[in-house]
Amino acid sequence: KSATEERVSRLEASCRRDTERLQGEVTAARVALEALGEESHREVREVSDAVQLLQQQQTATTRAVDEAGRRLDRGDKERAALGEDARHLKDRVADAEATATAASKGCKELRQELGAAER
Repeated sequence: KSATEERVSRLEASCRRDTERLQGEVTAARVALEALGEESHREVREVSDAVQLLQQQQTATTRAVDEAGRRLDRGDKERAALGEDARHLKDRVADAEATATAASKGCKELRQELGAAER
């Protein structure tokens, strides 16, 4: 072979090796890209699941707060009703005490009249 043919042959071999190496790098890059895509999809699913869980927890918390508010409202109404009942009972007790005092006076007066009548 001539020197030129030898150089061309070496260049062709070098080009083949470079091409094979580059094809290997492209394949490796594609595999890595595919793996990244799968990882990204997995991460997106995980984030989506986490968001969904947080939304469920928020909904449950909102329901619990609403229920607590309703219970507080009922408790306030019950306390108001009990306060009104207590005021009525105090009035009745005051009326009963006045009646008892009047009855006691009446009994005392009757005893005095009875004592005067016996003399």
